[in-house]
Amino acid sequence: MTGLDLVARLCGGNLQHCQVGSCEITLDPGPIGAGQFVADTGTAGSICLLMQVAVPCLLFASADCSLTLKGGTNCDMAPQIDYTTMVFKPMAEKFGMHFDLDIRRRGYFPKGGGEVVVTSHPSSGLVAVPDALIERGEVVRVYSRSFVAGNLPPHVSTPAEDTGRAAVTELLDAASSGGAVDQYLQDQLILLMALAKGQSRMLCGPLTLHTQTAIHIARLLTKAEFSLEHIDSEEGKETCMLVCEGIGHINSHLQLPAESS
Repeated sequence: MTGLDLVARLCGGNLQHCQVGSCEITLDPGPIGAGQFVADTGTAGSICLLMQVAVPCLLFASADCSLTLKGGTNCDMAPQIDYTTMVFKPMAEKFGMHFDLDIRRRGYFPKGGGEVVVTSHPSSGLVAVPDALIERGEVVRVYSRSFVAGNLPPHVSTPAEDTGRAAVTELLDAASSGGAVDQYLQDQLILLMALAKGQSRMLCGPLTLHTQTAIHIARLLTKAEFSLEHIDSEEGKETCMLVCEGIGHINSHLQLPAESS
């Protein structure tokens, strides 16, 4: 609900029935403006999920925007702020999506308290990436980061050994998939592929449910065309090539007026 309210304020839209228990929510958007906005989940709700709904909208704003987002920076069942900074952001920039992050304070479950300032820069339109998402390169170094949220009660904390084991297992699974994009980046790039001008290709492992859902919604809202080819079905390994013909959505704020004859 915090994310929907933020988007409604960004575009001066009319948001109705955005409350706990609603079966239907309606948003009638207006033109995306510019300025400074604040969104606070009031809990450890994910700041990165707020970014997922807001930053793509600001690509088509009239000028730079500043978002002060409050909540959780490192939460379960959501992208980590470090992943957003180190993985998603560099890939998004290949499409022409530019934003800056300032992590003022980290926030963890259950209290939250994190704060991130996002400065977003408008784009005239995103460009397709036909090759950037299919060339995985060679793994030459592996390192990790570990954060401690303080003294947590036993029912919340996780033994360090279990955390490390889970991280290594995920890394090995991603490396053996044969893809250039891991399971967490898949769905986050679908909207950018749909809005970009031209054909984008993504080499990845099996599509996650999140990715399948993102493709379904992107088709409904943008009419972008997606196709999937299974190119490797070795035992224990499945690699897919996802192709999208983007619609080339443009930022009307940054288009020069047509010359009069």
